[in-house]
Amino acid sequence: MNNSKYSLGADKRIKSSDLVSYTLRKGKRKASGPLRLHYLPSTKSEQNSAEQTIAAFIVPKRLYRKATQRNQVRRWIKEAYRLNQEILSKDEMTPHRIIFIVQKKHLNNYSEVEESVIQLLEYLSSK
Repeated sequence: MNNSKYSLGADKRIKSSDLVSYTLRKGKRKASGPLRLHYLPSTKSEQNSAEQTIAAFIVPKRLYRKATQRNQVRRWIKEAYRLNQEILSKDEMTPHRIIFIVQKKHLNNYSEVEESVIQLLEYLSSK
């Protein structure tokens, strides 16, 4: 049951630390609840190689000292993004590089994260 509509494979994630740092430095920002979104439209050469939005997920160690806590929050963000990524594909928008960063220490449940992810994706699709 590998439905590509809801998949979040390696081709849909930012793997290069150079791309992450460049997007954080040059990209625009938007915050919503416990998350902050950094986004940057893909360049022409990147659009030819991959015509889709790619994403990264960052949970700072200064907020969550234990790796198990960081992994739990990262899984919540990935799952919320995976299930709601069609918000970006509704419109014919250019592919973006997007990074979700946690900025709030106490996240109580998945629904709080999902609500924030949906708000940020709707904001990005309206741009």
